[in-house]
Amino acid sequence: MKLWGYSIFAVIIVVFAYRALKYFKEGSTSKVLKNLAVIPGYLVILFVIMMVFDLIFVSSNELDKEKDYIAENIKNTKNAYNINIEEKNLRNSGTITREEVVKCENVIDNIPIISKDAVLKTLEDSQTETGYFSYRNANLAKYNIKGKDQVVYVAPREIKNSGRTYNNKTYEYTHGMGEILISANKSIGGGNVQYIQKEVSGNDEQIAISQPRMYFGLGNNETVATNAKNKQEYDYTDENGTDYTSTYEGKAGLQLNFLDRLILGIAKGDLNLAFSGEITNDSKILINRDIIARAKKALPYLIYDENPYTVITEEGKIVWVLDAYTVSSSYPYSQYTSIQHDGIKENINYIRNSVKVLVDSYDGTISYYITDRTDPIAMAYKIGRAHV
Repeated sequence: MKLWGYSIFAVIIVVFAYRALKYFKEGSTSKVLKNLAVIPGYLVILFVIMMVFDLIFVSSNELDKEKDYIAENIKNTKNAYNINIEEKNLRNSGTITREEVVKCENVIDNIPIISKDAVLKTLEDSQTETGYFSYRNANLAKYNIKGKDQVVYVAPREIKNSGRTYNNKTYEYTHGMGEILISANKSIGGGNVQYIQKEVSGNDEQIAISQPRMYFGLGNNETVATNAKNKQEYDYTDENGTDYTSTYEGKAGLQLNFLDRLILGIAKGDLNLAFSGEITNDSKILINRDIIARAKKALPYLIYDENPYTVITEEGKIVWVLDAYTVSSSYPYSQYTSIQHDGIKENINYIRNSVKVLVDSYDGTISYYITDRTDPIAMAYKIGRAHV
């Protein structure tokens, strides 16, 4: 109905505008006004007709008239948000039996009963007393420990730079150190968490970590200089008060001469990088160490989850994992929603978690994995270094 009305309106505009122009050239003002008055007059008539039509034919049975359009909207919204899932109705099967408990023992034993907040609070209270390390996140993961799969919280031990001098945070306290593993379903006396692996020295290691030093992580905004003259990088202090240090051997970092360091220092607002006597041509300067900011620089077209997590690979490396999303506001007949990211608010009607980003915590190497080949946006990016 509306389509026909607007189509006729388009014809009326052309015809009567042409007639009005013709009479204008002839100097007949009254005929000009009569022809121009037809246009708004038709709009008024069309509005009245549409109101009557909606009242009589649509409003009286609106849902029935629109059900096909609603169904199409639901179908396309599910496709756009990738939520086409099979729905099942669960029925109460009665009291669980002992046989069912035995059969599902591994599942029941790995149901988390300790919250992430409790883990982080415990770490903050009991593991930061030295002032060297901080714990920004703890995430659930499943690892084989002593021959048995267990669900544990994994918390990366990141370096704490707040309150330190410039020299400390630039040359000495440059990196985090290993992971803490906490049972997700067991506690000890008084409701305290049960540590599975917590010694910074690695003496109680249950998951082999070949390289515990983490130069890239969350909130690592400081530029650091490794292999500096007369400087050793702090690892940890043992129970006897002995300090252990190391020297960076990774492939990350910039080896710069004085002029290059001066340019970098101006860009970073830190001229000490150029004039410091500790930095030589053999030193490595590590920049862009925040993993989220690093991933955004490499591929800014994706939206990155603000809560990345670490995994320990089979080679014993600590790797950060970020979920990345493609979005659009142009998917046909899909429902719009509003999201906030990177300080902006955006209306979208398509989103897919189709990319996983892996960042090596030691050398900062970034790898992109396309996990959903049905996502045309991710496939169109043709990520250069992605493993697909």
